[in-house]
Amino acid sequence: MSAKEKSTEVLETDQTDEQVDDTGTVGSLIGPPLAVFYTDKIVSDVIEKIRTIPQEQIFTYGYVLDASEQLSGVLIMRRLLTADPDSCIADIMEGDVFFLTPEMTFLDAMKSTMTRHYPEYPICDENQHLIGVVRGEALFTAEVVSLTAQAGEMVGVTDEDGPDTPFWRSMRLRLP
Repeated sequence: MSAKEKSTEVLETDQTDEQVDDTGTVGSLIGPPLAVFYTDKIVSDVIEKIRTIPQEQIFTYGYVLDASEQLSGVLIMRRLLTADPDSCIADIMEGDVFFLTPEMTFLDAMKSTMTRHYPEYPICDENQHLIGVVRGEALFTAEVVSLTAQAGEMVGVTDEDGPDTPFWRSMRLRLP
């Protein structure tokens, strides 16, 4: 199949083999991108494809790839629904793409998203190939859990020590 033929198809994506699963990094939160399309698709085709995505699967944006499968834009649903059905999605997508990398720590990702407040963020490799997405809520929840655990660590609480741990055992775990 030529690159041109390939670029006219809607991308069927299952890129779980590229996921990074390092605890404490964005890679551990990667989910599959559900609405991924090529730049030369027209609005009516994209809307029809989106209708086939089960309602139980949550997504906010469509992601647009160029012929070399690099992330080149984000489809905002309002723009998609109000666009001329025969227009090309490359003409209505948001081309200034912000993305995270799977190696980023939660804290670094939170700092870089501080002024953006998007419901979901694309995750790309160093060549801007889309790997997956992370929900903004999941990113911030992961960091909050990490931060709340630090307070206990400062006074000697470990994974073995919980609210149901007997008092004397808790003291032995915390003291030298």
